[in-house]
Amino acid sequence: MKSSKILYYDNLLVPQISSIITTTDLERNGIDSLNIDATLDGIAYNATAYLSLYPLTYYTEKGTVNKTFPLSNTFFEYSYDYIPTSTDVPGFAIFYIVPFNPISNYYNPYSPRLVSLINNNPPEFIEESSTIIIDNSQSVTFDETHTEDSLKVITISQGSRLDFRINITDSVLYEDQDSSEMNVSVNLFIASISEDNTIEPINPRTNIFSELIYELSSNTHTGRFIIPYTMEFSTITGPKQLSTASQYDRTSEDGYLAFLLVTVFDSEGESEEFLIVVLIEPSRPIDLMLVIIIISVVVVIALILGVSLYLRKKRKSYLSTPSESYYQYHYESGSSLESNDHTPGLVDYCPYCGYRLTTQQFFCPSCGKSLRLQE
Repeated sequence: MKSSKILYYDNLLVPQISSIITTTDLERNGIDSLNIDATLDGIAYNATAYLSLYPLTYYTEKGTVNKTFPLSNTFFEYSYDYIPTSTDVPGFAIFYIVPFNPISNYYNPYSPRLVSLINNNPPEFIEESSTIIIDNSQSVTFDETHTEDSLKVITISQGSRLDFRINITDSVLYEDQDSSEMNVSVNLFIASISEDNTIEPINPRTNIFSELIYELSSNTHTGRFIIPYTMEFSTITGPKQLSTASQYDRTSEDGYLAFLLVTVFDSEGESEEFLIVVLIEPSRPIDLMLVIIIISVVVVIALILGVSLYLRKKRKSYLSTPSESYYQYHYESGSSLESNDHTPGLVDYCPYCGYRLTTQQFFCPSCGKSLRLQE
């Protein structure tokens, strides 16, 4: 025969939560506090608050932080004030309470979960000291790229080199003390400009961007960005490389422009963006192989001319006026010097140009002069 036990509890002895409230947005300035206020149905309960801090972004190196606090009470009101500091992660602060009745030994685990937000303030660009140097000639500060209500168009060219020096800081003093742990990048986008001057970016298949490097000596981020000649976009017929040259009519203010998006992330994931509108003028890319071929041809021509001049100078050194020493007489066997019947011989070298004669010739094959001996 089997037996079973029925467990039950007295609901009247379970601590009841009448209400629970908290503050919402908080700063980590050492002043703002997370107020946990609960109203219970008894004055002798032991109430504990369980707080979890969840970071908003993956940029935050710290993970979830869990904290536990006992609540103090005045009669039926139970409360605790938690003051977040700069060491706490920004993000969601989620908490609940667990009241305990020591007399009945009952808990109430069904507390509602309340959510507050611990803010992370964004970084800021110091525009007056943030600059772009275009092709080592033109310097533009960030505050010169816009007015109070509009963006100016900066003219550059395909292949232009842009050297950035960006000065950034946190908007509050109690978060990032310097910009050494901030990340700064520059992205290039092509955008369509509508009739009401609205910028509609066209997403490329591959982002063209450059990450800047922190420079300790100046507490700035520096780096270089080269304007590409083409970018790859998705079309109906498939991926295509399209020119980055702007097709924009200044009169109608309609067409396509490009813009540089400068983005900075602080150490805890908050970001700020700065937009620079540029008009990219077309320019022909320099073909490195063509340059090498041209240089090679010039070098070869120079070598040929040098060798030719050297040989011509050497050839002239053989030239001289005719003299008796050039003539060698060849007489037939049995003839004598006194004989009047002889055949004039031929020379071994041309007396006019110095050309070597390997066979008997009456005229020099080089200069064409007669090689017959004159009486």
